[in-house]
Amino acid sequence: LAFLASARQRDGLSLAVEAYVTAVLSAPSFLYRPEVGVPDASTGGLTRYDAWELASRLSYLFWASMPDDALLDAAEAGRLTTTDGLVTHAERLLADPRSRSSVGHFFDQWLELEGIAGLTKDATAYPG
Repeated sequence: LAFLASARQRDGLSLAVEAYVTAVLSAPSFLYRPEVGVPDASTGGLTRYDAWELASRLSYLFWASMPDDALLDAAEAGRLTTTDGLVTHAERLLADPRSRSSVGHFFDQWLELEGIAGLTKDATAYPG
């Protein structure tokens, strides 16, 4: 609000609102889903995701969407903070058909596979 008030005083209401909306829409906390975790004394103060953050990470990784009720229930019950619980839900999400496109998209980006269909082999290097 201080930013908006300052911009309004300097530039007028219309430009201030435009600058404010631009600032909000380009803020990292708006563009990304930040999970910040909580300090964990058992690891020397390293940060560990809580159950809700793990539910979000799993769901957006495998489905590119928000967690379903089963994942939210597991987070609420604390089942995602154990290795067995995390593996169980990761396997459940991977078995769902929605994961195929999200996981495929991840590997397409990571391995830069988009242009592979247009590549041709060098006939001299690969005569067979």
